Amino acid sequence: MKFIWNGKGKNIFLACLAGMILFFFPGCDFGPERPNEGFFYYTGFRDWWRIPLVYPFQIQVIDCFDSGSFTRHKIPSLVAHSESTQLLSEVTAFCDYGDYWLFKGAESFSAFHIATAKITHFESGEVLERFLASQKLSTPEWKDLKTLYNERWKLADNVRQNPALGFWTQRKNSYGKRFPLRMPWQVILTDSDVFIGKYDPRQAYSKRKSPLEWEKVVENIVLIHYERAFAAFKQKDGEKPYGCLIYASGKSFYFSSPEELNEFVNLNYIDIAPLELVEPVKLHDMMWKAVDKIKRTNPKTLPID
Repeated sequence: MKFIWNGKGKNIFLACLAGMILFFFPGCDFGPERPNEGFFYYTGFRDWWRIPLVYPFQIQVIDCFDSGSFTRHKIPSLVAHSESTQLLSEVTAFCDYGDYWLFKGAESFSAFHIATAKITHFESGEVLERFLASQKLSTPEWKDLKTLYNERWKLADNVRQNPALGFWTQRKNSYGKRFPLRMPWQVILTDSDVFIGKYDPRQAYSKRKSPLEWEKVVENIVLIHYERAFAAFKQKDGEKPYGCLIYASGKSFYFSSPEELNEFVNLNYIDIAPLELVEPVKLHDMMWKAVDKIKRTNPKTLPID
């Protein structure tokens, strides 16, 4: 042991250890376990890579980025063990082109019309370009699959490197489910409680299971409603269970009844419709469902979960 921890021996040992970690670490990249979960954030496993386009379409690459397959993910299979229908094979390059996705193969060219999911094949690049000209489109700018993969996941990498970017994309953290209100305010649904707290980029990806006291601004929430400037809520118990948290000041005001709460809101915020308090889990599901709808119906959007 003395040899290992001295001079050259120590360096050799640490280099070997680092190599083992780097080799085995990808094997710890366990995929999502619920159907369809992770479509926009699961990059793949070891020598199998994913390039999600618009749900449920994706490009899958095996072994190397020389070529891949354009597939339709089967609902409700697991993204990490994807059951899919192959639409095109031996794809070598891709172009996101308005209403079309263009694919280049070793000896083929294809255009996928996003709205109708119809594929048109072309004998050569010249025939494809004549087709594009008929659609008043110019010559495509092709991207090889490695470039496409790197660009697709660049934002995901930025989120991991700078957790503040994850404020609008994280659906859960180490505490439980979450949804954003207005930076830095967020709602967290733990196993035993629901609270409004402050988002801390330094702690967003921590392994802590219990929120720190300073993060829990309002606790024991059973009903909630949010606007651009404030969040109204009802707590589980107390003499004044109804409240209103003002984002700008971070102050909370409490009331005995929903009528008092509405009166306070109407006095301070004009043109606000009557408050509709709902269960936090329902609001959580409604919010992320709306986000998913935007993702899936806007072909120009490549969202990150």
